[in-house]
Amino acid sequence: MASTVEENTTVVLETNTTVEVPVVEEVVVTPVNATLRFDNNGIEDYVVSESDSISVATVNTTDPKLNFKTGERYKISVTNFVTHPLIFNDASGNTLLAMDTKSGENAGTIQGTQESNTEVDFVDDKNGSIIFTLTSELAAALSIYKSQFDSNMTGIFNIDGTDTVIVKEPIATV
Repeated sequence: MASTVEENTTVVLETNTTVEVPVVEEVVVTPVNATLRFDNNGIEDYVVSESDSISVATVNTTDPKLNFKTGERYKISVTNFVTHPLIFNDASGNTLLAMDTKSGENAGTIQGTQESNTEVDFVDDKNGSIIFTLTSELAAALSIYKSQFDSNMTGIFNIDGTDTVIVKEPIATV
């Protein structure tokens, strides 16, 4: 039964009336400190096509060193993310963060070990962009970024002024 209430009218509810009130969840959005966009040069290199911070990466450079600071939040987008999804690895080759390609046989199959870290606050829009906070734990583990499918598309980081170290497997001697 619908009722019309005139302005300045007092409405009295019965004491046994149940009123549903929607629960509002507060969402805190952490601002991004720097945004990058990667294009590609075939299967050879990532190319930074856009950067809103010259101190993070220089535009039009191939497989650039990414200059990150602990505690900062970053957004990285990859134009051709389905064929060149970005992953971050540690020195042993373990995946820390991985971009989901959203299609194809390998879609969503790589899960980085730092993606569930609430302080990293990893977000993958499944449309070519990832957002994350560089925590001290993630910074200590980072070694390289690379394409999941093309090993030539690889770069290193400079974290708080120190280059990451790439540890390679020793060459076996016969």
